[in-house]
Amino acid sequence: MRLYLLALFDQSGRIVDHRRLQAASVSLALAHANRRLCSLLKRAGRSRIDPRGRMDVLDENGMPVARVHCRDVLHSMS
Repeated sequence: MRLYLLALFDQSGRIVDHRRLQAASVSLALAHANRRLCSLLKRAGRSRIDPRGRMDVLDENGMPVARVHCRDVLHSMS
């Protein structure tokens, strides 16, 4: 298991939310990022999350290894 950080950024690049995650692979971490972003959008309301924001999956060195855009998740939820 590797350690990842899920970081939600708004349009300006400011971190809005973050969470540590242990996952066996990047694809599993990306799937968790999708679920986390959907959960945040449902709980906080779509109007409170910047639709131009993104959630990055960062490795243990802080390098982005995957990215999910909020607009893509909003589109799939509609």
